[in-house]
Amino acid sequence: MDKKEMIKLLFETAHEDDPSSTLAFLTETGILDEGSMSKIIDMKIKKAVDAVHNHRISCAGEGKRWFTRVNDPLTGKSKTFAGSSETNIYERLYDFYYGAEQQNRKKTLLDYYPDWLKYKMSTDIKSNSAKRYDQDFRRYYKEEPLSQEILKTPVCELKTSTLKTWAYQMIKKYDMDRKQYGNCVLILNQMLEYLVENEILKTNVFSAVKIKKNVFRRTTKEPAETQVFQKRERAAIIDLAIQRALQKKDESFLAIPLMFMTGLRIDECLALSFADFDLEKHAVFVHASLSAVEAINQDGTWETRRYVYNDYLKGNAEPSYIDVPDICFEYVDMIKGILKSKGIKRSLLFDVKTPNNIEMKLYRICDSLNITRRSPHKTRKTYISTLINEGMDMDYVRTQARHKDLNTTLRSYVYSTATNEEKIAALNQVL
Repeated sequence: MDKKEMIKLLFETAHEDDPSSTLAFLTETGILDEGSMSKIIDMKIKKAVDAVHNHRISCAGEGKRWFTRVNDPLTGKSKTFAGSSETNIYERLYDFYYGAEQQNRKKTLLDYYPDWLKYKMSTDIKSNSAKRYDQDFRRYYKEEPLSQEILKTPVCELKTSTLKTWAYQMIKKYDMDRKQYGNCVLILNQMLEYLVENEILKTNVFSAVKIKKNVFRRTTKEPAETQVFQKRERAAIIDLAIQRALQKKDESFLAIPLMFMTGLRIDECLALSFADFDLEKHAVFVHASLSAVEAINQDGTWETRRYVYNDYLKGNAEPSYIDVPDICFEYVDMIKGILKSKGIKRSLLFDVKTPNNIEMKLYRICDSLNITRRSPHKTRKTYISTLINEGMDMDYVRTQARHKDLNTTLRSYVYSTATNEEKIAALNQVL
C-alpha cells in the first residue's frame, strides 16, 4: 500500500469525499510541513498496528533488520515479517491488517465469481460452457437459500465440514444423481482451485469432501424408443429428407441422412467441407465444428447466441478419419448438383446459421411420418447402436464413434433398434 492509500485509510473520517484533503489543506497552507505530516502518518500507523498486533516487534541490532510475526489466516500458523526499519515494518503490518491483504481475506465466493467466470471464458475452448456455468451458478448458488452461507463466508474461512454439510443438503433437496451433483459442485470446486492457483488460498478445502455412494439417486437407462430410431423409421426419414432436398433444392436436408450414416454430431456434420471426403480411403476427415459463441454484457446478461466455424472438436478431441459407406459419397454428389443448379460455389457442404435449422427439419419430417420426435443427437445413438446390433467389432465401433473409452460407447450409446415384433420373432427363432 502506498502513502496515499494509507492517508485515505488513516484519515477516513476527515472528509467524506477525499479523506486526504484535510492533510493536503494543512500542507498547502504551510500549517504542516512534509516532515511533520510524515511523523503524524507514522504515528497513526503505529497506533493502528499496536491496537491489533499481538507479537513482539524487535530489531536484531543497530542498523539491522526488524522482525515480528503474524498469524496467517490461510494456514492458521504464524509467519515471520521483516522490514528494513521500524517504520518499514509498521507499514508492512498496517498493509497486512488494514490494506489489500485484509480486503482479500474478507472476499467471498460471490466476490470472486465474476473474475473466475472471465477466466473460464478466456481458457475454455467453447465459450458456451461459460453460459452453462453462469446458469448453474444462479440456480445452485446465487438464488439457492441453502448456498447463502457458503457464498457470504470469506473464502479463507470456508471449512470442509461446512461444505460437506451443504453438499449433502443439496443432494437431498434436488434428489441428485452423480452427474447432477458433479455439475452442481463443479463451479465451487473449480473456483477454489482457481483461488489456490492465484495464491489467494493455500488449499482447496472442498477436495476433502467425500460423498457416500448410496445417497445419490439411482439412474436407469432410458428406454430405447426415446433414444434411437428403429430401422424402418430411419429408412423412412432418410428417404423423405432426400426427397425434400431435391424438390426444394435445399441441400441442408441432406445433413440428416449424412448424420444417420456417419454418426457425426450435428455441429461436426454442419462443418464438413467437400475436401474432407476421401473416396479412395472411403473415409471422411472430422476436424471442425459449427460452435456456439456466447458473450456476456457488463450488466451480467448474455448476448444473443451466434455460431461460428471452428477447427476443433468436442472435448478438444484429435481430428481423425472415420470410415463411411458408399452412400455418403452419393449424398455429397447430390449436394454438389443442388448447389450447381443454384449457381453456388463454396467449400462447405452446408450453409446454415444455426444447428436449429437442421433440428427443425428433422422434427417436421418426423411429424409428416407420424414418428415421435427425437433430437439430432439420437441419429448418432442410432448409428452406434446399429453397428453393434449388426455384430460389428465393438472396438471398431468405438473408434468410429471417436470415444476414448469403450465403456462410454456401451453405457450411453447402445440400444435396441428393433421393433417389438422383430424382437419376439428373433426370440422364437433362437429359442
